Formats: sequence, structure tokens, C-alpha cells
Amino acid sequence: MRKLIAILIVTFTVTMFAKIPRFELFTNESVYDTQTELVWTFDQRGEFEASKTEAYCEDLVIGKYDDWRLPKIEELADIYDYDNMKPAFPYSIHPEPYCSSDLVENVPGDNRFMLYFLNGFVFHVTSGSCRVLCVRWIRNY
Repeated sequence: MRKLIAILIVTFTVTMFAKIPRFELFTNESVYDTQTELVWTFDQRGEFEASKTEAYCEDLVIGKYDDWRLPKIEELADIYDYDNMKPAFPYSIHPEPYCSSDLVENVPGDNRFMLYFLNGFVFHVTSGSCRVLCVRWIRNY
């Protein structure tokens, strides 16, 4: 009986503290974030003018999924590992600015907040280009 209890305790402890991968391959072009329940596209499309990024994500179709959107700045920051100063996202992140859907208030034009994946800085610009990661909720099956 003691042996059985010891085995159960060890099994429970190993199961509880086993490192579960945060990101899992979802399709050939996207990955599932198990912590946030978001599905992210891979960065395979290069740079876009900041003003065209939202339309790109909204028009994107991968497999049967057509409900992609540009992420909020908080969602982009969530896939940056600030403790280790590198992207937490394990697939194809270039050390360049990535656009968010968040616009700077009270500033004319398409002033989007961006996350710079070289160092995790959040900033905004009045024009220019950025890279794009589109995102969708896993619940939207």
C-alpha cells in the first residue's frame, strides 16, 4: 500500500510540474498559444504599409478560417519574453517592428502602436512599414 501511495505521489508531482509547451502547431501556417487561447499566423509575408495591415488580416484565409484580425498591442507584448529579451513565439519572428490594431488617440492619420521584436519596445509612428502577425480566437471554430 505504501508503495502504491508513493507511486501516486510521484506521478501526481511529475504531472503537475511537467513543462507543457506554450505553443503548438495548429495548421501549416499557424500556431496555437495554450496560455491565451489565440492562434497566430507565421510571419511569412514580409512588410506592409502600416495603413494596410488591418485589411490584410481581415482578408486572410488559412484553411477554413477567415476570422483573422490584427492583434492588440497587449497581445503582441504577451508573446515577447521580457525576462530573456527575446520573442517567446517559437516561429519566424524577425527582429523588426510588428503592427498592432491599436491607434494612438488624438493624433491624426494611421498612427499604430507597434512592438519592436528586437528589444520588446512599444512605440508608434506616423507612417512607414511593419511586419504582420494575424491572430484569431481558438473558440471561433
